[in-house]
Amino acid sequence: MLRNHKIVDHIRLIILFTIIYVILNERLTWLTVSLGVASGFAAIMLTNKILEIDYVEMFHINLWLVLTYFWIIIRDTYTAGFDVLLRTLKGNVTPNVITYKSQLQDEMLLVLLANAITMPPGAITVDREGDEMTILTVGYAEEEFLQTTHEKIEKLLGKFDSGIGEV
Repeated sequence: MLRNHKIVDHIRLIILFTIIYVILNERLTWLTVSLGVASGFAAIMLTNKILEIDYVEMFHINLWLVLTYFWIIIRDTYTAGFDVLLRTLKGNVTPNVITYKSQLQDEMLLVLLANAITMPPGAITVDREGDEMTILTVGYAEEEFLQTTHEKIEKLLGKFDSGIGEV
């Protein structure tokens, strides 16, 4: 039973690595997917061999949470892009510096949160010290920005264990 669970975990990682490979190559073909699968398999095996660790045990990745995180980033990039465009056309692009204190404690999750804030247009994390971030926004009210950041991103990241764990 334990062996089957480990195989499923390896397959999940290979699927995740394949998705990333396809995105980086910007084309969805049988060749790209096949190379993604081969690269993912090779990356896991070489990591296990060279670092003498079990990659799957070291990095527990919940595929659905990762895909949800990617979906939020992609969706927010487009919606924020149109929002910033409309704010620019209306002349409502006043810079606003916001201090955001995260409830996350894990270093990796804090980096993912800062990255998720910076990816969409209209906001950039300019400094982070511990769990406190300084964010420069264009035209967003502080309350609006803090609420949506907490509801969309931090709540999702809070579902991860320490590191990138399974729920």
